[in-house]
Amino acid sequence: MKTIRRLANSIMTLLFFLIGQNLSAQQIKDQPVGRLAVKLVEAINTGDKDFWSKFISEHIDLQAQRNGETAKDILNNFKDLFIETGGVQISSMREGRDPDEVQLTLNLQNGGKPITMFTHLSRESDQMLIGFIIRKSEDGEVDNSSRGAMPAQKMPADSNIMKEVQQLVDKAAANDKYSGAVLIAKGNRVLLTKAYGFANADKKILNNTETKFNLGSMNKMFTGVAIAQLVQVGKLNFDDKLIKILPDYPNKDVAKKITIEQLLTHTSGLGDFFKPEFFANIPKYVNLNDYLPLYVNEPLLFEPGEGWAYSNAGFITLGLVIEKISGEDYFTYVREHIFNPAEMRSSDWYIKEVDVPNLATGYTFGEHNDPQNNHARKNNIFGLPVRGTSAGGGYSTTGDMLKFVQALLGHKLLNAQYTQTVITGKVDDHHPNSKYAYGFMDRVENGKHIIGHNGGGPGINGYVMMIPDNGFTIIVLGNFDPPSADNLGKSICDKISIL
Repeated sequence: MKTIRRLANSIMTLLFFLIGQNLSAQQIKDQPVGRLAVKLVEAINTGDKDFWSKFISEHIDLQAQRNGETAKDILNNFKDLFIETGGVQISSMREGRDPDEVQLTLNLQNGGKPITMFTHLSRESDQMLIGFIIRKSEDGEVDNSSRGAMPAQKMPADSNIMKEVQQLVDKAAANDKYSGAVLIAKGNRVLLTKAYGFANADKKILNNTETKFNLGSMNKMFTGVAIAQLVQVGKLNFDDKLIKILPDYPNKDVAKKITIEQLLTHTSGLGDFFKPEFFANIPKYVNLNDYLPLYVNEPLLFEPGEGWAYSNAGFITLGLVIEKISGEDYFTYVREHIFNPAEMRSSDWYIKEVDVPNLATGYTFGEHNDPQNNHARKNNIFGLPVRGTSAGGGYSTTGDMLKFVQALLGHKLLNAQYTQTVITGKVDDHHPNSKYAYGFMDRVENGKHIIGHNGGGPGINGYVMMIPDNGFTIIVLGNFDPPSADNLGKSICDKISIL
């Protein structure tokens, strides 16, 4: 069979050079390499890791990989290309250097400059490709001198931007404006990871790149994903009324009005639970149900769907929905369905005052709100809940938060449709160029969507954002008051979003 295949190749090559004809795109698509090239593009556009793995096993000749690439390496190439482009569309198709190679010009779904893809039929089977090569240049034209293996580098300015970013963070830390850990990645490639300041100032323990920081409201992303998982498997609908899921909710009049989507987007009219009663009785509040008396009978801030107000109470209620539907407590559900699939081994909701290795202590100016440092920062432990909730207060590392972003965009947590549903902005959230999605913020800067969440409180501030349009992830976790990490994170995003 291999002999026949080689003979056929030889005949086709001879005819190719003797006739010298240029095949049309349709004629190329009718050839084995053309049909497989179309299938390759269709596979990439699914954004589905399982589909990619199936395509690789069936249609990629792993024995022909000159650089020793494995199926896992090629899978990562699929993921990198999908993340960087948002998907591709064939603009043109023409012959390559021989009849078994095709050259595709691909338009990017994210609006970037077109790229060129080469793919070649395997010598062993007309049902398999050797792989694919991507070539890009600054003007979008083919650059023969830069041809190389995936993933190609789209932005040579990366290294210069990283120098600027590090200088920015170094300066903030040197001026006692920031303490924490920073990680910047492009796709799977970490470009910068560095820690600053003390995890425990009294014991002189420094922060490091594996230090666990309080996430504050960044936990809302986990809650949003958890709700969407339950919708994806058919156990819940975004437009379900709360009363349908929680028939025993103490305020039935409110529960009859509010939908799951309104809770997710802060349009329910529910308010907050951080009030004097909470701070006077912190040890009472351990489980999500414990928080209900703090807000359940409060009047709505507005009729559901008729306004926007950031609502921690709404996300406590979503946690109760998750518990009711799943039959698990909120913390167990998120560990099993988000942390474990994402391999986030250093993330959890730790009980206050339990000794946890490599956990950052928060330091706050408290009521002084003292940007001039005229007062000393103090330990924030006395204002912390016993443990975090579905509204916030869990702990994680920069590395684990990168794993979360990768798992989300790689569709380990939700399929492509529900991933897009969760991260796409829905309602005006009273910030410039920004809309709130389902536990995620969606801000547009320099024509690119910057998606994620921040978190803050006394001695707590963090900022996690992804830019799917160019593949970057920006993670700034910290143990100083806001806006220490917020300011850095936004400044970094503004720099990187121009790429």
